[in-house]
Amino acid sequence: MTEVNGNTDSNITSSDDALDIDREYTVSDWHDIDSIPELETREKERIAHVLTDGDCDVVMWIPQWVYESEETEIETFSATQQLLTGTITDYSDDAWGVVQSGRSFFIPKSESYVFRSGDGDIDSPQQKLGGFE
Repeated sequence: MTEVNGNTDSNITSSDDALDIDREYTVSDWHDIDSIPELETREKERIAHVLTDGDCDVVMWIPQWVYESEETEIETFSATQQLLTGTITDYSDDAWGVVQSGRSFFIPKSESYVFRSGDGDIDSPQQKLGGFE
């Protein structure tokens, strides 16, 4: 197993050096998430919140058809069926390996995005109540 982008503390690991960098993001600010047109604003805000608050340090976005697939029972979170967490490994050039609650399955890289926690807080456009003081 090798490091991914120099980070060994992440739940994302690699068995080789061939990473699909276009679909894997280390999130350090809002632009890292906001640049992805497939995500809805509420999904982007939820990713920022989860990564900033330390609930987990890896979030994956999947399209609706992957979630609805009868082959796998995927545990998602929030009000969307397209965000998930778990142990995410770089299984191959074409697929992420995901382990949730002892079950393992594969998600196509071409149809998903992986977000890792970067340095600092991610300020989303959604203002918290404390901002109104």
